[in-house]
Amino acid sequence: MKYSIFFLLILISCKPDADLNDPESLDWMLGSWERVDDQPNQQTYEIWKKDGDNYTGFGYTLQEKDTVFKEEMKLSKSGQWILTVSGVNEEPVAFISRELQAGKLSIFNPMHDFPKEIHYWIQNDTLKASVGNEGEQIEFSFIK
Repeated sequence: MKYSIFFLLILISCKPDADLNDPESLDWMLGSWERVDDQPNQQTYEIWKKDGDNYTGFGYTLQEKDTVFKEEMKLSKSGQWILTVSGVNEEPVAFISRELQAGKLSIFNPMHDFPKEIHYWIQNDTLKASVGNEGEQIEFSFIK
């Protein structure tokens, strides 16, 4: 009995934090992330939490001790993943997923001025993001 409990504890502790084989799960985004390729004198952060079947995010940038940018994000599923971003524009902006793979999410809003597309993906232990339009892309790299 001792050995089976011990074995069970080992299996539980070895389970990865996020199932990268499940394309419907965005758990790989969870956590507190700090941008590693930021502008000088700036620190950018994104924090993602799970809220039932949805995900909530908060992003902000500090320049010295001042907050120079902040946004709230919500990922909800209604057939497709929908990312609603608020705090940047006067009204919240919604983006709809067109591509979802294990460890990768691509969302679009062709009616928005910038960005029209947002991509998130996990690469090793780094959360990567890209925002842009045709011909113009800004890339981000975050570590926990």
